[in-house]
Formats: sequence, structure tokens, C-alpha cells
Amino acid sequence: MADAFNDLLKSFDRGIQKKADGKFGKEDVAEIFQAASNLFNVDIFLDQHQIEQIRDKWVKLAEGRIDKGNAMKKLQGTSRAEAIQSVLSSIV
Repeated sequence: MADAFNDLLKSFDRGIQKKADGKFGKEDVAEIFQAASNLFNVDIFLDQHQIEQIRDKWVKLAEGRIDKGNAMKKLQGTSRAEAIQSVLSSIV
């Protein structure tokens, strides 16, 4: 579980860096979606701090497409990886 969580955070970090370089694209969205799927498709418990870390990186990468409140609602839902993918696809 810790590996899947760290992989998701790292994929967000790579996406944030690529976006700053103007190179963020569909393959980056796919990488983040895959990492999110790996984390969320197993029955694991994420504590509040871990969910907030994911939320903060997602909101930073999405820059105005989603706010912290809406991101938190989506991260507590059932289609978390799909929600992340949908929002990030709208910025490509």
C-alpha cells in the first residue's frame, strides 16, 4: 500500500514538473490514472493526511479546474481514479 501511495504522489510530482515545463500531455494523465487505479482499486485504508496529500497535488496540477473542497468530495467517492483522470484530461 505504501508503494502504491508513493507511486501516485511521484506521478503527480512528475506531472506538475512537466506542466511547469509546458510538456504535460495525455500520457502523463494516463500515468497518473494508472497509479491512482493501482492505489484505489484495492480495499485499503488511507488516513486523512494521505488523502489531503493526494488532494493538494491534484489541485495544484489541475490549476483552477477543481478546488480543494470538490477534490476532497471526489476522493471520498467510489470512482476516485476516474475522477482524477477526468479533471486532468480537461487541462491537456
